[in-house]
Amino acid sequence: MSANAKISDVYQDRITCFIDILGFSRDVADIDANPALLLSVDAVLRRISKCKSDLDRARARGGTSYDARMSCFSDCLVVSYRCEPGRRFGRCRMRQFSAR
Repeated sequence: MSANAKISDVYQDRITCFIDILGFSRDVADIDANPALLLSVDAVLRRISKCKSDLDRARARGGTSYDARMSCFSDCLVVSYRCEPGRRFGRCRMRQFSAR
């Protein structure tokens, strides 16, 4: 961040969901002892990859009414949506709020 940039110019107000996939690290560690686990681990990783690419494609072509982002690391996912006052998200309507 440059010296003249404001934090509000760099960071956005977003609703953020942190998801920890329970048992994933254990299953990855146990693949050598139980090779059948590779199929479930691979299926989870493929699904995560598809969700992320679907979100990225929809956002790039303007196919969503909200700004959704997704990233993953280790056995965790982070999904976030930009807070836009008045914008509908499912059945919910965003309201203006301020961090205090």
